Amino acid sequence: MNYWFHRISYEARVSYPLLEKGYMTIGFGDLLPKYGTVVAEIKAGTIDEEKYNEIFQEIYNKVSRNRWFLWNFSRFAVGDWVVIPSWGTFAVYEVLETAKSINNLPRDIIDSIKDWNGKGVVFDGAGISDSDGKEYDLGFFVKVKPVTEFVPRETFLKTDLTKRLKSRATNGTMNDLSDDVKDVVANVKNDKPLNFYKTVSENLSNSLKELIQKEITPDKFEQLVEWYMKKLGADDVYIPSKNNSNKPNDADADVIATFSRLNLVVYIQAKHYEGVQDNNWAITQIQNYIDAVDKNNYTCAAWIISSCDEYSPEVKQAALQQSIQNISLPIRLINGGEFAKMLIDVGVSDCVI
Repeated sequence: MNYWFHRISYEARVSYPLLEKGYMTIGFGDLLPKYGTVVAEIKAGTIDEEKYNEIFQEIYNKVSRNRWFLWNFSRFAVGDWVVIPSWGTFAVYEVLETAKSINNLPRDIIDSIKDWNGKGVVFDGAGISDSDGKEYDLGFFVKVKPVTEFVPRETFLKTDLTKRLKSRATNGTMNDLSDDVKDVVANVKNDKPLNFYKTVSENLSNSLKELIQKEITPDKFEQLVEWYMKKLGADDVYIPSKNNSNKPNDADADVIATFSRLNLVVYIQAKHYEGVQDNNWAITQIQNYIDAVDKNNYTCAAWIISSCDEYSPEVKQAALQQSIQNISLPIRLINGGEFAKMLIDVGVSDCVI
């Protein structure tokens, strides 16, 4: 299976209606009728480059570089995928039959086609023309079926594919970008357009998470969480004293943030950690702390923010169980990657800790 791109903008007023019927076209109509079998001969390997050049010299009085576009077209094989670029869009088609002369188009297809001007298409024995007798310079076709519909380039194409489709060539190979083409097809079918923000956020968050793990101390991590809550809009944020004698045993909160307008207080356990956090002690600490404080009719939220890569299944299960037992106080687990994305969302240019 090979991957190609191919433009059908030449004679677009009829090439696009033909594509809708399942026929992808190319020009070189002057080769008809004398050399209508040239594409089959190229595919079969019975014509070499020297003979091919002689044909072009005979018909066009020159051996132009664009002859290779018909050569490529002749090599499209059954099962190949062809990316067809259009104005700001693209689609992917699968080859069903190898190239043939336009004179082999089924008569019912010719009779059913109307160009963009609403004119019918007729077969004149040496190609196709519109109903006024104006010839279309379309010499050959490949029968195809759509793999995807036409969709916006900017929504689905990655950089390398975008660059390739900017080529002025009529067609060319894309085997070196086959993985990208397959990814694009999957994304189109699953309606998953490229998300620049998501891509950037994921890449930056991984680096930021590693920086937090390697360069920031546990105390600085608490200060970073405190700064984040202020940035988020809390009107009162503080780190409680570690030596508070009134604090119950097995109870702790590292950061407390109050959002008065929301009538909300967020109690946070901030854990500086690397790898998988498999200790659920923070759940017990934050739960006991909230149980002991005077809530003053505020709604309470319990967060555990860790710089860990992930929480273990046991910790997740413990948080879920606690949330089920006390539905008014669910435990939110935030790992290092998620917290890094949260920091990126609010912007860290003014972060000083």
